[in-house]
Amino acid sequence: MPEIMKIPGTNIKIVKDFYDKLFKSLDTDVMVVVKPEIEEERELTHYISVKNIEHGIEKINELGGKIEVDKTGVPRMGYFIEARDPEGHYFGLWEENTRAEM
Repeated sequence: MPEIMKIPGTNIKIVKDFYDKLFKSLDTDVMVVVKPEIEEERELTHYISVKNIEHGIEKINELGGKIEVDKTGVPRMGYFIEARDPEGHYFGLWEENTRAEM
């Protein structure tokens, strides 16, 4: 299961090419998603693969974190959420699921 990084960028092709080549040369399994940069959203988001995203949501809330993006389906691939830890650090969780729907 690949790790996933969401990266903001103004030149999506350059940023995607850089990270794709970097991770390929390091022989790592990382999927890079580049999104258009918005002034107030310059954070890189690292998605951690989990077996049960619902359990992850429960634990984030229990431990004082905050869900920023609710569970979202990527058809036939899986589900993700985005959250902040108690100090405000941004991260995501990803659950692979070939039956996922939007």
